[in-house]
Amino acid sequence: MRGRAGPPALEAVPDRLRAHMVTGAFVVSGVTMLCIAVFTLIGWNVMLTRSTSQTAAVKTVENLAHLASHDAEAHVAAVDAFLRGLIAALPREGEARLTQAQFDVLSSLAGAVDRLGSVVVFDTAGRPLQTVAADDATSKSPAREVAAAPWFVEALKAPDRIAIGAPVAGLFDGASVLPVALAVPGPSGVRAVVMAELRVDAFEQSLAGVDLGSSGVVWLLWNDETIVFRLPSLDRTGDTGLSVAGSANAQYYVGQTQGTYRGRSAIDGIERLYAFRALPGVPLILAVGIGVEDFADWQRQATVSLAMAGVLCSVMIGIALLLRREISRRNATEQELWLRSETDPLTGLANRRRFERVIDVEMRRARRNRMPTSLLMIDVDRFKLTNDRFGHASGDRVLRIVAAELTTAIRRPADLVARVGGDEFAVLLPETEAGGAERVAESARRCIEAGGFPEAGAVTVTIGIATFAATAVGSPSDLIAAADRALYAAKEAGRNRTGHWTGDDL
Repeated sequence: MRGRAGPPALEAVPDRLRAHMVTGAFVVSGVTMLCIAVFTLIGWNVMLTRSTSQTAAVKTVENLAHLASHDAEAHVAAVDAFLRGLIAALPREGEARLTQAQFDVLSSLAGAVDRLGSVVVFDTAGRPLQTVAADDATSKSPAREVAAAPWFVEALKAPDRIAIGAPVAGLFDGASVLPVALAVPGPSGVRAVVMAELRVDAFEQSLAGVDLGSSGVVWLLWNDETIVFRLPSLDRTGDTGLSVAGSANAQYYVGQTQGTYRGRSAIDGIERLYAFRALPGVPLILAVGIGVEDFADWQRQATVSLAMAGVLCSVMIGIALLLRREISRRNATEQELWLRSETDPLTGLANRRRFERVIDVEMRRARRNRMPTSLLMIDVDRFKLTNDRFGHASGDRVLRIVAAELTTAIRRPADLVARVGGDEFAVLLPETEAGGAERVAESARRCIEAGGFPEAGAVTVTIGIATFAATAVGSPSDLIAAADRALYAAKEAGRNRTGHWTGDDL
């Protein structure tokens, strides 16, 4: 019986692999992988640059906040020292009033300190006792009563430290000031409160030279919610007194002494990286912000790098696709030439060249796998007579009929039908024993005979069969020779029949 259908001939495997490679699929895949690697590398570099840039930005804004807060602390400390000196000059007993000489000295001193506005001495009920105005030995007008002012109340409650109030207009020139107050101690407790106006423009002047970039900002907050000053300002007056209570950014300041955060301003809508520091001992917080765009060079660099990589990869992939198309065309041409070189042009069957190559591969596989191989050699009966009598066109038709019937008789991909001579055909049957080969041969012979040929009647063939046993040792030429002997023996026996070689040659 015939063996089970085996895989396609081994000779086809290298062809399939070669065809896969030369179609250009590897070229496009390689270029695609290269582009993915390039984008991965750029992405990693972008993330590294982003991290480095953000770290540098945080460090920069922290340093600016530290520098600015120290400057603001210096202003507060100077006013604190002035008030303590004033308290030391007041008489220890009686009403807290300066002598004329002391008044003249402090008036000159107040004028010399450009950060100071008016200086007022209040009694414990908040009534002004004495006012010192810069460069003026006599007060221009009495100070307002301040009994309900938060800074006055705070100074009475905590006589050992200064109290700072919300920004207000100065007593005489209307400029924005911060009231800074300190209690005057007496034998039986607080006996007066001294207040000095700390000019807001002093902060602005000292911080105006800080380079904050194109969209940077510096501001001083009182009690976490009221702007003392803001540079640059929207109203060109420092935005003094503007409340930021309830804004998204204000939440970062509550209960914190320092920190950094990224947020969008409720005032101008610009997103910034902020650093803030609380001034020690007073309800003031100084914040510095630099615009996100000012430290976003990495984004521009990333955009340029990705755009360039995208263009380059697009060009490379385009070239790869064109190359694949050209290689596919060349491969198709090569495959067509290869098929022509191994195909019989008349019948479309394998020619002798391919037959000899395939039989060598299949017999080596049969020896390796210990499987039988059978070969049919077919000769068209009296073909020369048909050619001479009816012409070559009719002879060619007979050959095509025989080729078609032989192709129909085989069922498995591994079987091969070839035209090996003028009117001689071969059918190679891998993994097929003698019985299976005889059935294929008889089926093909009967189908050819039944097909008919109008000019000359039935077309008949004679078939010689040889089988390479699983344990036999022999070459392809031995198998071909044995099949030929079986064919000639069948012809001598009367044609239109099959013969099987049973000698011991194989």
